Amino acid sequence: MLTEQVTALLGAGDVTVGRLCASCGSDVHGRPWMRLDGRDVPVSITRAGEHLLTAVAPEAVAVGIDIEAIDRDWPLAEMLAPTESAGTGAEMARLWAAKEAILKVYGTGLARPMTEVTVRWFPGVLEYLDAPDGYAVAVALLG
Repeated sequence: MLTEQVTALLGAGDVTVGRLCASCGSDVHGRPWMRLDGRDVPVSITRAGEHLLTAVAPEAVAVGIDIEAIDRDWPLAEMLAPTESAGTGAEMARLWAAKEAILKVYGTGLARPMTEVTVRWFPGVLEYLDAPDGYAVAVALLG
């Protein structure tokens, strides 16, 4: 799916995709990567329920996208930075999606504690996208 999305956006070419874990070097899991005609193109992937989303950002340094189901138990102690709050399931899902998108931009994923990330201090662009009913979606761009 990612290859088709990239060629639809950027035109036909030699597309190579894969994954790379920054911690262990595995190509089975970790951050997705893509090259078009030898040029790195930032990409991100997220899944929740029956939904699969991809983000392609050829003009950015990095991109992260996340989708979260609203109706779940949220581990607030693992999510909230000292200055943050979230009351409803929708607020919690939006905050989690935003933080996970930011962590994907930095290439750490959930290896970095969410409590260390404050959404309002992210130096890039963070957008909440229209989401399927019962879900929250955020995309983060850097550079």
